[in-house]
Amino acid sequence: MNAFFSSYSALGLKLNANKTQVLYQPRPNAPNQVLPTVSIKAGEQVLENVECFNYLGSTLSSKANIDVEID
Repeated sequence: MNAFFSSYSALGLKLNANKTQVLYQPRPNAPNQVLPTVSIKAGEQVLENVECFNYLGSTLSSKANIDVEID
């Protein structure tokens, strides 16, 4: 993320950290476990961790299944 943020800044672009979220998905077939809390920064601002979010009309989930989409 640091390289991405630095490249954006070098081009004069700004990343809106308030609108940027982090969604962690475990590897396929991982045993059921508590999802870790990841701490990713954009510059000095820590990005928000979420369990699911909408992207192009679909709902993406940290569980990597379509249960939320079906509901």
